[in-house]
Amino acid sequence: MIKDYAQACAVLGVSTEASKEEIKKAYRSLSKQLHPDAHPTQTEMIRDAFLLVNEAYAYIEEHIAKSGDASMQNTGRILGSPLGAHVSTAESALKKKRFDEEYRRRQRQHKEEAKQELLKRQEDLARSKKEREILNEIRMIRLAQAIRLAMSGYGSKSGEAE
Repeated sequence: MIKDYAQACAVLGVSTEASKEEIKKAYRSLSKQLHPDAHPTQTEMIRDAFLLVNEAYAYIEEHIAKSGDASMQNTGRILGSPLGAHVSTAESALKKKRFDEEYRRRQRQHKEEAKQELLKRQEDLARSKKEREILNEIRMIRLAQAIRLAMSGYGSKSGEAE
């Protein structure tokens, strides 16, 4: 939970006197790096970090709107939302709920795709094992035929020599 402006800036890795562009750049960079879709195997940790970055950015927006910071006044929009926009707790909870639902849906989809890939690989492995067994059997048959042929020639030659 973000408690003050300095903490929010620290989460984004910017100074408390950072410009709108620096804050925006840091937020976008961190969001891109920490987005759960980019890290399907590291679920909870990445999701929590991503949500913390979003919370820090929302806190900064809210702080700027409330304090009327002169350096940030008249700067227009940050990431498409007006600086004066206040994100209520209910809206934040709804966004988190939607995010969690989408995240779980993608996790289920990822698990299903992984399961299908595993089944396919198992089938390929079983097929290749069967093919190896058949090839080995063919080699054994050919070897047995070659031995019979050699033995039949050897037996007739040895019989002629006696």
